[in-house]
Amino acid sequence: MNLQIRNEYRARSSRENKEIVNASGYEVVFFTPQVSIAFPHNWFISLYADIPVYKYYNDLQMSFGYVFSFRLTKKIDFIGIKARHTAKKNAQTN
Repeated sequence: MNLQIRNEYRARSSRENKEIVNASGYEVVFFTPQVSIAFPHNWFISLYADIPVYKYYNDLQMSFGYVFSFRLTKKIDFIGIKARHTAKKNAQTN
């Protein structure tokens, strides 16, 4: 279990002629809980959410909502694979 607070800030934008876009720029603070579960054979699944707890937008803009995600990963040990391959090759030549 992992709990995280993160901040996202974006300054106001400007157009090509240096004109400032008033309806741009924001600051959002997210609460991000995460749960990771390990499975056999180096498989992992992570479930997490971005929950905005504070939002400030310059002028009128569309806002962030809640985001729920999952990630499925497999750990691959390339160094171990290479070492086993080399050992097997050496054993065959002897």
